[in-house]
Amino acid sequence: VFTNWTGGTSLPFAVLTNGATVQFSMSSNLTLQANFLDVGKPSCPIVAPTANQKWSNAVFTVTGTAKDNLQVSNVWCLTNGVWGLAATANGWTNWTIPVALVPGTNTVQAYAQDGAGNLSTTSRVSFVYVPSDRLTVLISGRGSVSPNYSNAFLAIGANLTMTAKAGAGCLFSNWTGGVVPNVVVLTNQPTLKFTMQSNLVLQANFIPNPFIPSAGTYQGLFYDTSNGVEQASSGFFSATVGTNGVFTAKMQQGANSLSLAGQFSLTGAWFTNSIKGASNVSAWLQLDLSGNDMLSGVLSNSAWTAELTADRAVYSKTNPAPQSGKYTLVVPGNADAAVAPGGNGFGWVTVDTSGNVTFAGMLGDGTKVSQGSLVSKAGQWPLYIALYAGKGSILGWLAFTNEADRDIDGALTWLQPAAAPASLYAAGFTNQVEALGSAYVFTNGTRALSLTNGLLILEDGNLAHPLTNSFLLGTNNVLSGTNLARLSITNTTGLFSGTVTNPVTRKPIALSGAVLQKLNEGYGLFLGTNQSGGVELLNGP
Repeated sequence: VFTNWTGGTSLPFAVLTNGATVQFSMSSNLTLQANFLDVGKPSCPIVAPTANQKWSNAVFTVTGTAKDNLQVSNVWCLTNGVWGLAATANGWTNWTIPVALVPGTNTVQAYAQDGAGNLSTTSRVSFVYVPSDRLTVLISGRGSVSPNYSNAFLAIGANLTMTAKAGAGCLFSNWTGGVVPNVVVLTNQPTLKFTMQSNLVLQANFIPNPFIPSAGTYQGLFYDTSNGVEQASSGFFSATVGTNGVFTAKMQQGANSLSLAGQFSLTGAWFTNSIKGASNVSAWLQLDLSGNDMLSGVLSNSAWTAELTADRAVYSKTNPAPQSGKYTLVVPGNADAAVAPGGNGFGWVTVDTSGNVTFAGMLGDGTKVSQGSLVSKAGQWPLYIALYAGKGSILGWLAFTNEADRDIDGALTWLQPAAAPASLYAAGFTNQVEALGSAYVFTNGTRALSLTNGLLILEDGNLAHPLTNSFLLGTNNVLSGTNLARLSITNTTGLFSGTVTNPVTRKPIALSGAVLQKLNEGYGLFLGTNQSGGVELLNGP
């Protein structure tokens, strides 16, 4: 704005007029001066930061521009109570100033001043300082993480998630991490939830999959090994284990079938304190990951504790079972036929090249039985059959062997509780027996037993005295002897059946059994009125 005219021929000049027009008389050495006052305010906008911007470093370089009708002389900036003079390299067209921040909201103010002392309007911008740091993410083994925050600057205090995914042939083990040296296991689950902090290191750990060699089908038995086998605490166990350690399993206890399912830990362990359908029964299972093809465990409640052992099916058509073939099996009768069956149980057994065991036969009280199972790498077969509408059972481990007198042996426990729905022995019994079996091989035109003459002996089964009969065995495997004894041996199975006439009652006695070729003998049973009796085929005169 115009202020006045000053002038004269010598200093100091005088004010000539405050009007815009000056009238003067020319003279030597005359000087006239028109005086104007700068009243235009400069401008000083802040370019960065922008409103509500989030920033992760402790220092921010504030930038802006300044403009004036004449000349900007200075730019001042205020942050967190501290004024500072900005710097410029181009006459304040652009200016900068570094400012220290505090966590949270920071407010920047800036104004410019021109040569006349005019001040610009103060610009104001608020933004947020979020402290951050670089996250270190490590991977041990074959696998990946998503999202991968490795080397990323992340806000301190931010709640974040990463998920680990195992590579081929590996499994996720755990997340470890912390601020070194305080590194701990954070979780065994693939998904990790964490809060970002300074100097944080996280590591996803993967290991070679230990379940691949152990995957497959397992079968076995559980029973109380300390107090003896009892119906309530024994049964058959089968499980299928996947290559990721996930398993499904069934436990047969008499008429009850209980199901289990879960995920083995990386050490092969699994536990539950509640089995559906069982009364307060807990289960601990341990999968052997050392290559022994076994699964063990303990089942228990307040009344009993049972140990569990199961074996993996290891044989196949490309790895055939050395036990494959046909066998006959005999379960000897009790010495006192008045308290437990005196008849000899029997049956035929086949093992295919994949190690599958099929058994069918009859127990010493006439109960028909059958089972399908497997033979283990150690040559063992877990026999379990629920009897008498699930109220009784017979169980035990049978071993395939190659001894001089047998190819199968093992201890069996036969349980019939009192009042079980059975035709004989209503008082019940527990019978401990040593079963034995023999490989069975038959060639057309030959005898199933290497004998021509022999003795057929019947004992117990309500007979007053043992009944001994001499017999002849033909090449057609038909046996004929005294007391109208006549038996036929089935060529394909080695089982026999027939009749002998009771010389006292003159009535036929039906009998059946199986031959044991390694013993060159045969054993079986017949039923009396309230007892069962034993049958023997022996070599004799």
